[in-house]
Amino acid sequence: MKFTLRFADPIKWPNKCVCCGGIATTSHMAYCRIISGYKFKIFWDVIKHRKMGLPYPVCQKHKYWAITVRTIYFLSLLGILVGGYIFLDMLLGMPTSFRILRFLIGYLFIVLIFIQSIRLHPVRLKEFGEYCYTFLIRNEDYAREFAFINDLGAKEDK
Repeated sequence: MKFTLRFADPIKWPNKCVCCGGIATTSHMAYCRIISGYKFKIFWDVIKHRKMGLPYPVCQKHKYWAITVRTIYFLSLLGILVGGYIFLDMLLGMPTSFRILRFLIGYLFIVLIFIQSIRLHPVRLKEFGEYCYTFLIRNEDYAREFAFINDLGAKEDK
């Protein structure tokens, strides 16, 4: 379920793990980063960005789960970037069509892992602006309880 809140609104999280509904013993952080400015200079570029973190309660087991998912996300993103460079280099060398097909299948597999790792985050901070932010809670039961405690209406996100 998707929620949009203002920064001025306080958040009350149910004292349960976001993933399993068990006792929350620790918390984890969902991050979002946006580009807030770009300035071209002769020898370098200046890119300004803003970062926001949203802590949410989890049990110890699911904290390690969230860390693992974030690590897989980073490694698959790195694989996508490196794979794109290798593919361009491969095309310049005029390889066989079997070699290109084999590479593309592996590359698509890494892209699918990347997409799935995004979807597996228990709480995902989608966007934020100057006054409000939007986040998703993957566990439907927990999201309904969160909405009830904070007196919110939630929108389904497909």
